[in-house]
Amino acid sequence: MLQRLETSFEMQKTFIANASHELRNPLTAILGEVEVTLHQNRSEREYIHSLRKISGEAERLQNLTANLLSLSKSNVKRQDLQLEDIRMDEFVWEMKVLIHQKIPKNCVLIEIKDLPEDSELLVLKANKMLLKTAFSNILENACKFSGNAKVHLQLRANEQGIEVSVEDGGIGIPKEEIENILEPFYRCSNARGFKGFGIGLPLSHKIIRLNGGVMRITSELNKGTRVNVFFPRGEARTVVETAKFNF
Repeated sequence: MLQRLETSFEMQKTFIANASHELRNPLTAILGEVEVTLHQNRSEREYIHSLRKISGEAERLQNLTANLLSLSKSNVKRQDLQLEDIRMDEFVWEMKVLIHQKIPKNCVLIEIKDLPEDSELLVLKANKMLLKTAFSNILENACKFSGNAKVHLQLRANEQGIEVSVEDGGIGIPKEEIENILEPFYRCSNARGFKGFGIGLPLSHKIIRLNGGVMRITSELNKGTRVNVFFPRGEARTVVETAKFNF
């Protein structure tokens, strides 16, 4: 128990250090740009250039704080969530619209296979707002790390549960690093040239667990990544941690 507590404290310490570092970067950039700009009179074009740089860093700061807030919200208990019935076949199309708004050049392709005759098997009781955040992060990652190449969003459902998978043909994750990608602020060695904070997947993982699901990530370097999300029903809920995707 003491070892688990020590590990928990160490993880919390690391998280706070990483969060502070990420918050400090845009703040330093904003203050530095303001100081340089105010140092002497400048032309209208120069002022506009400086304001655009400040705006970009402020937007980065806003995105980071929003992600940190979402991460804190994902620590609530399931019984405290506002749950609603979600038709998952409709939900995946809503996600397509949402991603198109965020990434107009996306190539997300929706595949809905072998839908059950009983439409009730497509209904998931969950917090829709949080679920949108989770799948938005997964889809944005898939688009980003594949250079907006084809991303397959697939839905399946049966008596065991509901499965949603997202597969891309992007840069993939190094084998020795895949076990670390669910740690907040962790960024793979081959992803450091891409914008991001390393919060998206850990946040998605927490949200999915909070809503009674399990997430599994498989990847091959330079070939792509597949994220499987499974929401079990009935007896399968008792073994959610070891749930298999037998579709």
